[in-house]
Amino acid sequence: MLEIRIARSGQPTARIRGRFLHSPYDPEKEACRFAQERLKRQSPAAILLLGAELGHLRAALRRLHPQAGLLAVFYDQELHARSLDRPGPETSWHPGRGPLLEFLRGAVEELHTEGLAVLEWPASARIYPEVSLAAHRQVAQLLRERRGSLATTAALGRRWLANSFRNYLGLERILAPRPAASERPILIAASGPSLEQGLPVLSSLRSRMALWCLPSALSCLLEHGLAPDLVISTDPGFYASAHLQPLARSAAPLAMPLTAAPGAWAFPGGTLLLCQDAPYEESLLAAARYPALKVPPQGTVAATALELALSSTRFPVVWAGLDLSYLDLRGHARPSFFDRFLLARARRTSPLELQTFALAREQAPRRLPDSRARSGLALDTYAGWFASLPRSKCERLYRLNPSAVGLEGMRRLDNSALEGLLRGWTGGEQPASAPLHPGYPDRRARLRLALDLLEGWRRSCARSPGVQEALQDRQLSSLAYHYDAAALAKIIRLARRQSGPEASERWAALLLRLDGFLARLAGRLEARY
Repeated sequence: MLEIRIARSGQPTARIRGRFLHSPYDPEKEACRFAQERLKRQSPAAILLLGAELGHLRAALRRLHPQAGLLAVFYDQELHARSLDRPGPETSWHPGRGPLLEFLRGAVEELHTEGLAVLEWPASARIYPEVSLAAHRQVAQLLRERRGSLATTAALGRRWLANSFRNYLGLERILAPRPAASERPILIAASGPSLEQGLPVLSSLRSRMALWCLPSALSCLLEHGLAPDLVISTDPGFYASAHLQPLARSAAPLAMPLTAAPGAWAFPGGTLLLCQDAPYEESLLAAARYPALKVPPQGTVAATALELALSSTRFPVVWAGLDLSYLDLRGHARPSFFDRFLLARARRTSPLELQTFALAREQAPRRLPDSRARSGLALDTYAGWFASLPRSKCERLYRLNPSAVGLEGMRRLDNSALEGLLRGWTGGEQPASAPLHPGYPDRRARLRLALDLLEGWRRSCARSPGVQEALQDRQLSSLAYHYDAAALAKIIRLARRQSGPEASERWAALLLRLDGFLARLAGRLEARY
């Protein structure tokens, strides 16, 4: 029960179930002292306040750090309603608003993760311990996702940029922008070891569903005579290309963003282009007048496939092989490219078993309790994403022969239960092959469009706006971020700490290097295409 009272200082305080949320003497002074002690000599880009209270601490934080974005997480919906300033939905959350993690993903910018200060009002943690624990878990998941994304962008950002242009000019068989199976249940095959257990029932029920797969599951499906209706790929590097090689002898179409690994022009099934919200991707696709399906970037191809499937059918979506863990030393269903790759490298002093053990120890060093399953940081992050899916997305989600990694939102199925789920589905006619997009420009026209875009981006670099102005330019800031995420993060940190001249110098140097990269890219495109 929430009681609003007046403290001795004349300010409002609160008492909840017999415990004070604020000082009964001077809540404002208490909040100011707490803020000063917790943020000594810090210059945060954003502040996330857990257990937001009546508003005293938020007011103190705004006075101390007016430049920082302030996000408030209320542990009680009534507290939010009784708050002195009641912040809006863009900057606050309460339990009546749906999943906290969804709010945090939308509110915390990736580049501000490094400068995010997380505070919790101690009294809120004592009064609402279970809500506090859940909030900390959600924040930890967000930070894992954001830091992983920042590290990935730092390592692969330039490759994404280069891939976008190579795919833009290399791909010719571009399919009309609609995925297969809009009126059929969809089963998505991932490559976890449990996929093998479900292969017999997948074969017997093949006509009753659309079969999609991730690249790493493609070899296993084709080996067992299961041709997918769609393959989804988002990864930009060598391994994604290697997993996709069996598509050269398959009619299955490939769904991918322009940033994915190049080489899909060799596959006869054609390509369905996706857009993952990168401004340079959007510019290329808009120039070609191709209305690509928008699927926000998720950090893993499995998440992208799920978002695409949920938006493509009103029927059940079933996962097979979504283990999110190793089974002892096995990380993939057989046959797998990794098995062939390791076997080719096997030597007397480095046998296959030793290499398999080393890979499992690196990727999944931790054994899960009471099971043969193993996990690691990356697998935990992916599992956390799936575990945090909102209830609205889980209503049609199932998981076939699930591993020891539990995902509460997805209903569990064994082989016989999958048969029961699809028993009433007659299957009907197989969907027709997706037609080619009639308005996609020819390569000569695309080359001109690409070079014009590169020239325009180089002019933006030459204008050399200040750091703060540039961050408001979505296209330029995205290019700089993908070119050198680590350098841009440092520049933002310097600008935030009032090191203006040094931040400006570094920003000018970054733009100069970005301009050189764009110029070299334009030269390579002209020479090759």
